[in-house]
Amino acid sequence: MKIAIRQNQPVLVGGLLLLVLAALIAVSYHLFPLLRWARHQFQLPQSPAAVTAVAAGVVDKPYRLVRTGSLEQAQLLPVYTEYAGTVARLYVVPGQAVKTGQPLLTLEAVTAPPVVQPAQPSAGLPASRASYENAQQEFDRYQKLYDLGAISRKQLEAAAARLKAARESQGSAPAASGSTTQSVAAVPRGPVEVKAPADGIVTGLMTAQGKNVPSGQQLMSLGSGQELEAVISLEQSDLYVCRLGTAVTLQLGEQTVPGQVAGIYPEVGEDQSVTYRAHIKLTGQPAGLVPGMAVQMILETGQTVPVLAVPSAALQQDDTGSCFVYTVTDNTVGTQPVSIGETVGDFTEITAGLLPDTLVLRGAVGGLYPGATVVLQ
Repeated sequence: MKIAIRQNQPVLVGGLLLLVLAALIAVSYHLFPLLRWARHQFQLPQSPAAVTAVAAGVVDKPYRLVRTGSLEQAQLLPVYTEYAGTVARLYVVPGQAVKTGQPLLTLEAVTAPPVVQPAQPSAGLPASRASYENAQQEFDRYQKLYDLGAISRKQLEAAAARLKAARESQGSAPAASGSTTQSVAAVPRGPVEVKAPADGIVTGLMTAQGKNVPSGQQLMSLGSGQELEAVISLEQSDLYVCRLGTAVTLQLGEQTVPGQVAGIYPEVGEDQSVTYRAHIKLTGQPAGLVPGMAVQMILETGQTVPVLAVPSAALQQDDTGSCFVYTVTDNTVGTQPVSIGETVGDFTEITAGLLPDTLVLRGAVGGLYPGATVVLQ
């Protein structure tokens, strides 16, 4: 027997090693049902982690007006049209130097200053009334813009003159068919030449050949050709905070330049929609600035607006750099992707992805995972 064991010792040792190895593998992969049962029976239950959560709420964020535009040659004098019509010929281009009295464009006018003409039958009365109503609406709009500091007094006075002419036209309209009294009415005039009111450099060109323009429309400006200014597009609601003389900050690439609103001019589109262009005078002329450079206007209004926010410490980032927060619903942890805005003190604005009053975990969440049970403290 001993001789047999001695002869087969290598085989026995190899088999024993294989048996031990197989047992270790089985234990590591939990292949023994008895062990799994024992572990389940005797494992101590783990207590839910205690966490601190805070509800997403509203904070007051400083209202900052941010609008974009470009650098242009500084305006010296705006050029307006007194008539409505179509630009038949345009004689100038941006950057061109012009002299006083030099033709800038020819306008095929469709309205002109009132002239005396024979009275028409009563069928003409509705047109006269419509002209008056349009002039009244235009004047009311310009009056509001002037009160806001958005347009110059010259523009308001031009609208008032058109309203007066329309009122006189309506008052002189025939009272009955066959009347031979004369009336005052706006009539087509034909080609009208718009000339430069002063020497300067053409800048801020707002029209083109073939474009229709209403009366009182700014066509272009005459600049000095030396200084630059920022021209910013505004919305009508912006006029309540952005007015003549308002101090702003201009972002020009890497440079930050202070400025001041020097003028605001309405511009009427083909669809009769009204937009506005603010001309910002730069404080100083930093080196490296050229016409056409993109510029961003930043206006600190001193007002605040309510926004949804969470503590900045609650924000997490995934592997792609996207932001999310850990939420708590019925004592269970979840995750919620969010879009963020500005930081206000210790809070960060949430622009999308979260509803008000949602509970989010505040601070570190080490060891927790979605689906884990927690206790709020």
